Amino acid sequence: MKKTLPLVTMGLLIALTFALTELSKFMPFSNVVRISFGFVAVTAAALLFGPLSGGIVAALADILSFFMFPTGAYLPGLTLSALLAGVIYGLVLYKKKPSILLTAIAATAVCLLIDAGLTTFFLYLAYPGFQVYIIPRIIKSLVMIPVQTFIIYALWRFFIKQKLFGKFLKSNRSAKKG
Repeated sequence: MKKTLPLVTMGLLIALTFALTELSKFMPFSNVVRISFGFVAVTAAALLFGPLSGGIVAALADILSFFMFPTGAYLPGLTLSALLAGVIYGLVLYKKKPSILLTAIAATAVCLLIDAGLTTFFLYLAYPGFQVYIIPRIIKSLVMIPVQTFIIYALWRFFIKQKLFGKFLKSNRSAKKG
């Protein structure tokens, strides 16, 4: 029974990722540059449950977002980008002490490698001529690095203060014994 707590929490984080992505998105350059706060719930999943869970939450939220609000053809590369972002957050932050440096590393890797790099590449493959939008996407990523660093670090400290990590780890251990 206690094994359901992580699954239910991940389900809620998928819904929260979807909501934060769709309801908070701001698109200053039409559909080419999207600023949203879906990373908050993805990072929460990665902090609480690890890289795989962070990736799963991000990927499933991306798929859900496509089916709820389609804006063109489904691009599996964008789902892969989302999955990798969740995995990166988990690899850098999971089971570590809160640190501004680690948070900045995670935010920089996701913003530059995934958002500005890989996602732009997949958009270019789908829409030839998309390379003209690389500069606005890089600027957006550079702006989002400090924003993500601050928000993720605050979330991480909040989780520590509320002792959420211990609650989830205990429920996982209890489920394995039973």
